[in-house]
Amino acid sequence: MGDRRGNHSWCDCQGDPAGEQDIPLWLTCLYGILGAIVGNAVAGWIGVRHTGGFDWIRHLLQLAGAVVIVALGTPLWQTIRHGGKRERA
Repeated sequence: MGDRRGNHSWCDCQGDPAGEQDIPLWLTCLYGILGAIVGNAVAGWIGVRHTGGFDWIRHLLQLAGAVVIVALGTPLWQTIRHGGKRERA
């Protein structure tokens, strides 16, 4: 939160006050789902898809897959949306 002098903490919104993101929420969810599927596939390929306990490695691979897909998909979405011109906020 900011104080009366206009100083802001690290968690204040630095961009658009409305909190607009680079890609829509529905696309972020779709990318996350695809990333989780990729993470499951990788877990199967390396032999850790089914373990005796809680599947921490599989869940970390799902998370990593989602992060990678969102990171790669965001510039692609911006390129498609802006007709080949990538814009930065």
